[in-house]
Amino acid sequence: MIKFINVQFNDLSTEIEITDLQSLSKVQSAIKASLTDTFARVDSSQLQLFDKQGKHINEWELLNSLPPEYFVENGTFLAIRIMPTLTPLGEELPKTNNTKSFIDNLSCEYTKDSVRNLISDLEKRVDVTKLSFNAAFTNLCMEYSLDKRVTKYELDGKKNVKLLLGTTGGGKTRTLLELLHSNFGYYFTFRNPDKDFGSKDITSCLIEANCLPSEAEFVIKKMFFTRIVVCRYLIEKGFKEPWQILLAQLHPAAFFGKDIFNGCYLRYSMHPLVDLQSLKPFNIAAIDEVQTSVTCTKDNPLLFGTTYCPFFCPLLTCSRKLFPHLILAGNYIDFDHLYESTISCSIAAEKSISCEILSSLSPLSKSDVEKYATKYLKYHQVPEVEKLVSRIAAFTLCHGRPRFLTAVLEYYLHYKDIDVVIGYFIHALSSIQTWKFSFRYLKADIYGGGPKSGFPYDGMLFQRIFDALLDVIWTGKGMLYETRQNCMRLLKYGLGFARAEGDRLYCIEITELAMVECLRYLYPFACIAKRFPEKIIHSPKPKLTGYLMEYLVAYALVSNYSGVEVANHIKPVRYPAGCCLEYTDSEEICFPTSMCGPDIIYKCSKTKTVYIVQIKFIEGISKQELVNAYDTTDPNLFYRKRHSGDILKLFEKNQSSLIKALINLQKNGYSIQQMLFTHPAGKQTPFTQRAVVLTKETDPDFFTCIGQGVWELLESPLNNLE
Repeated sequence: MIKFINVQFNDLSTEIEITDLQSLSKVQSAIKASLTDTFARVDSSQLQLFDKQGKHINEWELLNSLPPEYFVENGTFLAIRIMPTLTPLGEELPKTNNTKSFIDNLSCEYTKDSVRNLISDLEKRVDVTKLSFNAAFTNLCMEYSLDKRVTKYELDGKKNVKLLLGTTGGGKTRTLLELLHSNFGYYFTFRNPDKDFGSKDITSCLIEANCLPSEAEFVIKKMFFTRIVVCRYLIEKGFKEPWQILLAQLHPAAFFGKDIFNGCYLRYSMHPLVDLQSLKPFNIAAIDEVQTSVTCTKDNPLLFGTTYCPFFCPLLTCSRKLFPHLILAGNYIDFDHLYESTISCSIAAEKSISCEILSSLSPLSKSDVEKYATKYLKYHQVPEVEKLVSRIAAFTLCHGRPRFLTAVLEYYLHYKDIDVVIGYFIHALSSIQTWKFSFRYLKADIYGGGPKSGFPYDGMLFQRIFDALLDVIWTGKGMLYETRQNCMRLLKYGLGFARAEGDRLYCIEITELAMVECLRYLYPFACIAKRFPEKIIHSPKPKLTGYLMEYLVAYALVSNYSGVEVANHIKPVRYPAGCCLEYTDSEEICFPTSMCGPDIIYKCSKTKTVYIVQIKFIEGISKQELVNAYDTTDPNLFYRKRHSGDILKLFEKNQSSLIKALINLQKNGYSIQQMLFTHPAGKQTPFTQRAVVLTKETDPDFFTCIGQGVWELLESPLNNLE
């Protein structure tokens, strides 16, 4: 049977027959023979193979054990990388008493020749008459109107390392882009290389450094060399504005027709004596998503000097020598390892690292949301801007980190229906594993399974997170004062915004309603209900009473019908209501999304009853009404648009599965009990006509399991509850 592998180098791809090849070196020779023109000056041993996860295939056994997808026609490609060959400097230096002078002169000549060679190679591969092609900053929120600053950071005169640390979606990348839009500088990013957002050169450099750990510093310098030369070349060609240089680096494939930075880096063999300082690089370098470079792999760490360390350490060392203003942006840096490794492996000449933590990122207020949404929607000539902005301003789940707002705005440009957009946002927010911020790490660290953060289990920290959640519910703000390392952990979890002074990171602030919405499903709420009477006595004006009402009623509901023991261990679930009824038992309870209709759904096996609950202790617009859905206990109105009765888009399957689950349960002997909890003056709505009304007068003992006087706390005085 004939056997092939698929290989790819930059834009070139081909199939290599390996039927009779029994060693990796023969495969490398076959690749060179197939792509002779491309690899004419490269030794076959320099051709290194990597799978789609970036794993180095450096043995025949690894190649032979790859999945079948690599060996079928039009299958998955193995990426080819060229590893540099380095000539020891000692072999090139003459025996002379003035060696330093010789090196300086030689370095100058090699630098000039290297620049000429690189430019010559660039001009062969790029049509320089069409530079910039149709490249432009996109109209998405990340790049929209970069000349009009919306972030707060301003570059100061301090020549040090600046750490822009913040939770995912907090505005780090936008801060860097706005800065470089008006200041000459270099933008590097470890973002997803599959998209034309930044060059892949730094990712290629990381892979190459991991393959040749002892040459890490050299390959980093080679990356900087190609970036500096190409950017200077653009200026000579008339691209003399900082934003033009940023555009070329941000969208190189659109600007050059291909990612020329990565292409030059992979192809070029820079001489070790090249002097980067003589090229007069820009003063600013920004490295985004730097947390990717911080992890030190146990299997193949970098040997930098005499210390094993992550790629970040030589990257930091080389960057500091070149760029007076170095900004590193990310959501996590291991400070303990950072200080230990940098002091021992490099910056040894300085003996310490001078860094400053920037805390200019902050959540968007309602006013910020209104201003930005108005400007963005008007720019895109969207009709009825004021009406849309009013809906977005009232939808407080999307207030806070910029990514929430940008998601809503960009969804709207796609769907053209604000109800669909809000529903989609809530659906995405309710899915921890798929949403763009990193709550999946927190969930995995607490319960196991899924991708873990890499930190040891810390039950006390999880308890403090829970206490902060309570603080947000009661006061609108939760403050976690932690060690610097724990603060980094919380940022990786995606919890809130960092607060720092100098190089001291000391606090994470949680204010976003979306955080409460997500955290409520990660923590058991029994203790919230138990602490409710005590808390409300000392803090009579809780901020987020909607959540408190749901916790209180849910706990009492389970206690009354399944027993206090079950209530003490009840778990909230995030599944759609239909799945909840189909697969959960009495030890789980469902808080449906706002689009569904009810506030609580509970299937009790003890009473063979499905309880569908609405809570109306406070007059005003319900959370269902805010998303244009029914606040109802009637299954026929679930997932339907208010007034029109149409099924909400994107939720058709949810609606049908919920109705199907209720019908199946009725066939299996379950009854359905609709319930409306309210105060004595409360009234049924047209959408809860079949519900049994529960008040202090009808069920005075309903909350006895929690404590005496709970009805009174809920009902009097109502104006104390915001």
